[in-house]
Amino acid sequence: MDYDVKELEEYQYDDHTTFGHHLLRQVREVRGYLRRVQQELPTLQKYATPYRPPTEQQILRFQTITHLGEEEHPLDAKVVLTVQLNALCRVAKLSDTERHKLLLLCGPRYDQASGELRFSCERFPSRVQNKRYLSDLLDKVIAEAKNGEDTFADIPLTAVTNPRKVPVEKPKFPVEWLRPSTEAAAEEVEQIKAQSTMRHMKEATRAEPALPSTTASTA
Repeated sequence: MDYDVKELEEYQYDDHTTFGHHLLRQVREVRGYLRRVQQELPTLQKYATPYRPPTEQQILRFQTITHLGEEEHPLDAKVVLTVQLNALCRVAKLSDTERHKLLLLCGPRYDQASGELRFSCERFPSRVQNKRYLSDLLDKVIAEAKNGEDTFADIPLTAVTNPRKVPVEKPKFPVEWLRPSTEAAAEEVEQIKAQSTMRHMKEATRAEPALPSTTASTA
């Protein structure tokens, strides 16, 4: 089929613009998804399972990040383990001495503000490996805290604060650098103009050549 631009009918301004057709296409697409939700969601009701909150023994929380896209992100395999200190001491049955040693072993991984321990791992290429490593690491820390050969009771705890959560005090603007008020600024400008005028007048006076002196002679 031959296509000739000259055979097109003249536009009578009785149709939507290209942008208008694009909006209508988006509306049709959204309506199609809404119809699918209305028709197909009831058929998935039989696969629904009730929500089961974690028990008192399930205190570990693992966090992962998924970056959308075709390429793999280096942080996709990273796993972060967080656990409340009080809950860990309750489940692991740690005494006050063992709790003290546990905090010494964890060091900056304990956040005093939230009261939780935080561990992260990204050394392995798989999330499962990193998660397993963190689980084994926590077991080793608990076992070492329960080891009574050296309780480190004579070592005091230091207040370690997460540097990301420390409020940074911004330097204040020096008062001497503040601009003067409008009236004071106007007076200062006038003084500068007057001083500049006097300086130019003095320079002009110095630059003028001296006139020769004339004496009257009598015959």
